[in-house]
Amino acid sequence: MTAEPKMLPVEGVAVLLGVSAVTVLRWVRQGRFPKGTPYGGFKRVGWTPEVVDAWLAERERNAANGARA
Repeated sequence: MTAEPKMLPVEGVAVLLGVSAVTVLRWVRQGRFPKGTPYGGFKRVGWTPEVVDAWLAERERNAANGARA
């Protein structure tokens, strides 16, 4: 049996990014942040740390290239 990946709830992602949970969800609706993966019950979504890290790395690359973050 394989272990399920660790999932970060929206509140955990918000803390990592230094924004509110509402902002994370707004970014998802706007297409500025990846959609979460359903897990653990009713209406729960989360992100793996790898997804969050990849998004941050892409944002940093875009900022370094002068693109709007």
